[in-house]
Amino acid sequence: MEEVVRRLSDQYILSSTPKPSFESLDSEPPQQPQQVNIPLKSPT
Repeated sequence: MEEVVRRLSDQYILSSTPKPSFESLDSEPPQQPQQVNIPLKSPT
């Protein structure tokens, strides 16, 4: 069981690292969809 906890801890640390990057990406997606909507409206 200790090995499983250690593995989970390792995964948690790895998951915690990309979390900050995910937040930054979450803030960028809103701006990307708007730019994609503009080009989509042009062809329409």
